[in-house]
Amino acid sequence: MEKFKITILQIIIISYREFLKWWRNKFKVITTVIQPFIWTIFFGLGLGKIVNINEIARAINYQGEISYLLFIFPGMISTTVIFISFNFGHSFVEEKERGFLRPLILSPTPDWVIVLGKILSAGFIGALQGLIVNLLGFIYFKEISITFLTFPALLVLGILTATLGIFLGLFFKKAGSYDILLFYVIIPAILLSGAYFPVELTPLWMIRLAQFNPFYYGVETVKKVFVFSLSLEKDFSNLKELIITKGIGIFEGALYTFMFIAFFFVLINVIIKNKSLD
Repeated sequence: MEKFKITILQIIIISYREFLKWWRNKFKVITTVIQPFIWTIFFGLGLGKIVNINEIARAINYQGEISYLLFIFPGMISTTVIFISFNFGHSFVEEKERGFLRPLILSPTPDWVIVLGKILSAGFIGALQGLIVNLLGFIYFKEISITFLTFPALLVLGILTATLGIFLGLFFKKAGSYDILLFYVIIPAILLSGAYFPVELTPLWMIRLAQFNPFYYGVETVKKVFVFSLSLEKDFSNLKELIITKGIGIFEGALYTFMFIAFFFVLINVIIKNKSLD
């Protein structure tokens, strides 16, 4: 029991260390909150004139009026969470490159605890900024609301992204080389996640490809929670029916996301057992 308490304390300390590093960079905190609104406005207003919003509404199983701007808003929140959480992989590689990770490695703290602390802090910070964006969305979108499922859905997506980021970071020694993944892996994966268009409306080969995309399940969970919130705001009297009809989809998306998290975390542990973190 005592060993378990020490492990939990070590995870909390490492997570708190990562949180302080993030909080001290105020400029980065502010810009990552503003960026999603710029993207939402340009994407939403630009593409909103040419997309068939009725097909999109049917694809996401939403009964009622919805604009393309409103449709991509949860996608933009998801993108914010992904970018922020994945950036912690960059920080991880940079710490290895500069030798800042060595004091932690030489300490009695197990490598898997160090990794887990970094993953949880990255997921939490990504989800926190996603929630801030969601709250600021009230300024423009009068229809949106937040439920008890919003932050957990963002947190799961953030942990998924951080786990993937740390896993990929194990194969890089230079932070500059790691950044290439953003353009060749992360952005294509985001586009294929359904953040900006329903994957169900794409060609069959893209649908099949999306099924192997971890972000697809994480983003779908966030979007389904968002649709649940909109439906709940529209008609609270059908709460029980909404929980049954929408809740199954949310649970399914979260389950697949957890499976990918477990898969990447197991791979991380296999790798760090055979070589040092640095």
